Amino acid sequence: AEGAPFALSAPLAAEGAEPSARSLSVPAGALAGAPLQVASTGPGAALLSLAADPSMPSDLCGDVQDGRYPCFRGLAPEAGPPLLLFKPAPGVTGEPPRPALSADGDRVSIALADLFSPSREGDRLSYAAESDRPDLVTARIVRGMLVLDANEDGAEGTAVVTVRATDADGPSASLSFTVGVEFAPVGALPKWRIFMRGVSPSRSPAEDSS
Repeated sequence: AEGAPFALSAPLAAEGAEPSARSLSVPAGALAGAPLQVASTGPGAALLSLAADPSMPSDLCGDVQDGRYPCFRGLAPEAGPPLLLFKPAPGVTGEPPRPALSADGDRVSIALADLFSPSREGDRLSYAAESDRPDLVTARIVRGMLVLDANEDGAEGTAVVTVRATDADGPSASLSFTVGVEFAPVGALPKWRIFMRGVSPSRSPAEDSS
């Protein structure tokens, strides 16, 4: 039959949050317990978990008809994994280093770890990058690096490059900056110098995560 075979109850543990109840319970035969509200108590992520496995009503078996010792042998209630709430977006830790974007050359590589940091230690971020002027400068991700390539047609101007970092739970942050491309011959070789103009960080709302 569906529903809990007996009344289940377990204490609730919270990290970075204040729940409206200190325990969770599911009545016998029910599929869910009463809802509760959770308020975040800090800027970081909040974790909810069961502090202990729900206990069995009894390990005895007797006369089921008299209801004194219902038999629940073969069952083992276990607490599930923690529930993550209010996870903030990855942090924008800095801007592209100006020396890297002012050296003569038609390619620039910037470590993404210098631009973003995960909201929790150990989280892995995925990255995407785009340029609004791919005819002028292209942006791509290569093994943890943001790589900017100037075009080979000799055009000059500015382009806005946007880099987005997203963690596995959904929150994301982006960093946009304007780069200029100008002709800068080095000796007999044609080169296009890439340099930075301005930076604009943004983050997705933390409440969008669950």
